[in-house]
Amino acid sequence: MRPALSAQADSHGSDPVPEPTRELHEIQQRNRFDQRTEDWQRRYAIRVGIEATLSQNVRTCGLRQTRYRGLPKTHVQHVLTGLACNVTRITDWIADPARPRRAPSHFHALCTAVI
Repeated sequence: MRPALSAQADSHGSDPVPEPTRELHEIQQRNRFDQRTEDWQRRYAIRVGIEATLSQNVRTCGLRQTRYRGLPKTHVQHVLTGLACNVTRITDWIADPARPRRAPSHFHALCTAVI
């Protein structure tokens, strides 16, 4: 029978780290299995797109900080910030629509090289 606490924690004099319960382990395994399904990946792709848009707005347009006090003015600033980011994305798309998403890695270039 295995001990309930990890032996490594005792050797360093820190607090013991409890091992996850069987129930938690089964939940994690079920979630990992679900993540391999096409339906889960399709739903997650929507979340990834939303998070990328928010990240871009925070990085390029300063979405986390407002210049105004009060909800009405702050709302107007957020709407105009979103509009500015959309215009930026559209102009980037129009300027170079055939741009590859990223450059191939050195390893990929080596694998596809004709010898």
